[in-house]
Amino acid sequence: MSILDDNVIIDHDLEVQQQKQLIVAWIKGLYAEMQNRHQTIWDLLWNSDKATPQEILNAFGADAAQLFITSAKIQELLSMGGNYNVLIPPKEYIISEDGTVIIKEN
Repeated sequence: MSILDDNVIIDHDLEVQQQKQLIVAWIKGLYAEMQNRHQTIWDLLWNSDKATPQEILNAFGADAAQLFITSAKIQELLSMGGNYNVLIPPKEYIISEDGTVIIKEN
């Protein structure tokens, strides 16, 4: 029997396992990419040498709260993947009713 024969039997279970492995690899890659991008956003806000966190949040205006809400949801998703250290803001902050954010100076 040759692999070029039309009647070669393909192991369907093997194909299923290969598909599973591809899905797992893509999910792991997605988690890694999401974690890297979230860390970059975090650093741009909290560790910028160009502006203070408050200046950056002021630039967001009423959308600043959404930054914190989105970050929390991303971290919740990342923590589902295990082995993720949740990022905690280095300073306390207040989310105002209008969506702006005020960083408390200690």
